Amino acid sequence: MVPLTDQCAITTEAKVRDAVRALETSPKRLAVVLDAEGRLVGAITDGDVRRGILAGYGLDSDVKEVMNQNPLTARVGSSKQHLRDLLFNNRLEAIPLVSKGGRYSGVVHIYDLTDDGKIGGGEGYSCVVIMAGGEGRRLRPLTKDRPKPMIEIEGVPLLERLVKAAVKARVPKVYIATNYLREQIESYFQNGEHFGIPIEYLREDRKLGTAGALALFNQMPTAPVLVINGDVLTTSDYSHILRFHDEHSAAITIGVIEHCVTIPYGVLDVQGPNVTSLFEKPSQKFLCNAGIYVLSSHVIEMIPKNKYYDMPSLINLALEQSSKVCAFPIHEFWTDIGNADDLARARTHVAAMEKDYE
Repeated sequence: MVPLTDQCAITTEAKVRDAVRALETSPKRLAVVLDAEGRLVGAITDGDVRRGILAGYGLDSDVKEVMNQNPLTARVGSSKQHLRDLLFNNRLEAIPLVSKGGRYSGVVHIYDLTDDGKIGGGEGYSCVVIMAGGEGRRLRPLTKDRPKPMIEIEGVPLLERLVKAAVKARVPKVYIATNYLREQIESYFQNGEHFGIPIEYLREDRKLGTAGALALFNQMPTAPVLVINGDVLTTSDYSHILRFHDEHSAAITIGVIEHCVTIPYGVLDVQGPNVTSLFEKPSQKFLCNAGIYVLSSHVIEMIPKNKYYDMPSLINLALEQSSKVCAFPIHEFWTDIGNADDLARARTHVAAMEKDYE
């Protein structure tokens, strides 16, 4: 058996969560499934995992349930031009290399074939808008004299982490919607020069809700807009949701997280007085709004000006007009910083993650 020293490689006995770990730890953004002799039997992209979640599979499902059993491959020794053509013509980011007999040799990513070696994907956005105007009352006294998005996670303000994620994904511009204690945010970030990205501000003179600030653009965007709540912390790459949005030709894409509710009692099905079945402590999974959205440019024009308007209202309006609204499952780490427990969990996770990279 070939030792699984490659970060991309997992076995046929692996679970979906093992594939997610491979996708998150390897810069190649592809997980490959190998049999006992090291032959390639499948491949898994980020999109395969998210489609599996939407189909009802979970992180503890067998990897065989979500993998592509007939992935496109290239032979070891293929020219760079041939590999570029394969990736470009098939709209792929990465491709497994195999030798004669189907033995796995490695993965080539598109950035391996570029001059600067950088991962992009976020250039297709017009901008990202970070909603940072809330007061964060549930986090007082921490937010008595500072905006909630400026609370530090391991010494770095949450809002700075969101801006740096935009830089990493190569999003061209950041807008920050501000209201409560806006001067602190604007003084810290200024025009974005020190963060490597242009930053401008959508200044709310009064609270405009989770969508209303988007009507403050001086000039309407011509490409999709990423909107993210300023109290969200996630390791999900901004470019993934954009690719999903484009592939599904959506008007609005909503980032969703899976939440499981367990009833702590036995639940009965009855017909009249007769019990037909008994389920002990059943649980049910729900897909819940994660506070991350991609909006096609024409959707922005639907938002009323100078009026409080929240994102659910905009989504329902789009649905009423038969616009396509899609759900994008987030399998990476995600939390919103709504209360002290959420903040403690976020700090613990980031501390552990950054220790792993030391």
